[in-house]
Amino acid sequence: MNRIQVKSADSLKVDVLDQSNGMSSNAIFGLAEADDGSIWAASFGGVNRFKKEGQQYKIDVIQGPGKIPSDLLLCVEKDAEGWFWFGSYDAGVFKLKINPQTGHPDLEASPFGNNPSPASVWDLLPEKESMWLVTAENGLFRYFHKAKQLENYGNKEGLASNQLLCLEKDREGNVWMVSLYRDWETDRKSVV
Repeated sequence: MNRIQVKSADSLKVDVLDQSNGMSSNAIFGLAEADDGSIWAASFGGVNRFKKEGQQYKIDVIQGPGKIPSDLLLCVEKDAEGWFWFGSYDAGVFKLKINPQTGHPDLEASPFGNNPSPASVWDLLPEKESMWLVTAENGLFRYFHKAKQLENYGNKEGLASNQLLCLEKDREGNVWMVSLYRDWETDRKSVV
């Protein structure tokens, strides 16, 4: 992973972060920034949280059984309450947040309560009232925080494919999705 700092129009400074300087994996799939300026990384070696202190990076690694449900992480997004949501290849979704009293991460392994988590989550899209989840086998999910309700949208609701890879919301409120078979757009108001 590289950090590129633009010093001027013709000068770049590149910092490289990888296993040689403390990262748990060189396979990084997602990044999200915390309010304190630290970066949370989803990797195939668990969670890496790092922050530049002077000329060095302080890197914390969270991985392994008992710490997080899976080390095979595909994406990370921060929600409005400061939780970092991680989508995994094999264990669904979990959330982490630094506890201000202890300085250690608090884990919420089942953020959906009684609703089962999709097994493989490839992308996340946070909104104020909800979190969108993309799966490569079960279509699109949307979790409503306040109601603690998880809804699923798939072929029956008009999606071209249940095999989705990523999504993005445009400035008009449309949610764009990419499937393994073709690209398409859906008007959010007609799906929800």
